[in-house]
Amino acid sequence: MFRGLECRVQESGGPKVIHALYLFFFACALSDFVELRKFLGPFGSVPGLLVEMGSGLLFFALVLQFARQRKAYVSPKYLICGALIFIHILLGMFINGSNAGTMFSGLRLYIALVPLFFLPAVFVISEKDMTKILKMFWLLMFIQVPVAIYQRIFLFGLYGADSGDPVRGTFSAGSLHTTMIIVTALILGAFWIRGQLRLRTLIAGCSLIMLPMFLNETKAAIVLMTAGIISLVYLGSKGRQKVLKVIGATAASAVFVLIFAAGYDFFFPNARQGVGLLTFYQEKAIANEYDGIDDPREVVQVKRIDSVVLAYRELSKDPIQLLFGLGAGSISHPAKSGVLAGDYADYFDLYNVSRTTYTITLWELGLIGIVLIGVFFVLLFFDARKLLSSQGFLGSFALGWAAVLAILPLALAYKNIITSPLVMAPILLLSGYIAAQRVRVLAGADTSYLGSVQESPRIKWATMNPSLAEASKTD
Repeated sequence: MFRGLECRVQESGGPKVIHALYLFFFACALSDFVELRKFLGPFGSVPGLLVEMGSGLLFFALVLQFARQRKAYVSPKYLICGALIFIHILLGMFINGSNAGTMFSGLRLYIALVPLFFLPAVFVISEKDMTKILKMFWLLMFIQVPVAIYQRIFLFGLYGADSGDPVRGTFSAGSLHTTMIIVTALILGAFWIRGQLRLRTLIAGCSLIMLPMFLNETKAAIVLMTAGIISLVYLGSKGRQKVLKVIGATAASAVFVLIFAAGYDFFFPNARQGVGLLTFYQEKAIANEYDGIDDPREVVQVKRIDSVVLAYRELSKDPIQLLFGLGAGSISHPAKSGVLAGDYADYFDLYNVSRTTYTITLWELGLIGIVLIGVFFVLLFFDARKLLSSQGFLGSFALGWAAVLAILPLALAYKNIITSPLVMAPILLLSGYIAAQRVRVLAGADTSYLGSVQESPRIKWATMNPSLAEASKTD
């Protein structure tokens, strides 16, 4: 399928970690699968618990590996940023007087998957095994296609419903599914731009995994995909060709918009007040997301922009709460038990807190939390950009991930991704790979090597080199 992605590497204990990741992401897919949770009834929370247990085992493995080798490929800037985020979360819960159950619930939500970010920093994952991980992600996306078709035809009726939102595959929402489709397409596009993926493979693969976007009525796909294509081409171009390629990318985006709009109007002729998708964007897009209300009780459901505006307006009444939020876990889902429910659980539905990532983060972590998380992803973006000059797999993947990070602010404004393991787990793992590989490049280590650190004198010397810490500080 791929040309030149896989390199010759030495074999060692690395595959054990890869196999563990396969099982972990399979558990993530089950935990988000709404139909499965309903089928399991009182045991519907078991898949989610498996994800948390798996993350705990990964953390235990990280600690053992780090204790054995006493070194990790991680830049101090991520340790500092992560520590500040963690301290901020604790301060927010302390200031708001959160009880033990709420604190436990909040920490589960925000740090349960963090070990995935540090996995590539402690375990040396080769380009060959990283290719296998990406193929596993793409296989998960291919599996979504028959599931989405089944949901649309047999569960919700192909022409009988005005909305395709319930078509979500094994994700908890169709919008999250669409977001990951676009992420996958951008990574595939990066390998094609770098000449490591055949065009026919790109077209066939993207056409198949994008089919659910036409079935779940995700209008924002136009915005996210257009921004992604332009970002991908802009980041992957140099010199005088950049302008021409961006113009070509804009034209390609226009073709995608026309095809998507035609498919949308065909499958959903009665949706959105009976107007076509392009007409909707021209005349009613803002009104569909913003009512300008002063109280959430004025409407049946708070819209996307209103949810952020209302959160800021309410929190502004107390400057401390505006900065620190109401505490992690304080606005929990109403279905949680009384022990784990937050003090402001009734806000969840009233203010439509789960509408966007910005909404829930502002409510629970405040402005400082949003800024710290934003700084974290900005650091990742610049590390990915600095890896664009790398050859082979690393340069291609860095291009795709830089494009993903470029559109991430739009995705966060579109849907709440924090509560979805099937979205957050890949983001943290792949971001951790970029961060770790950036440090390895600075250290002069072989980024394609697979094996324990002790088996590679070159890597061992690089991590012990005092100049590495100074290079990381100035990065």
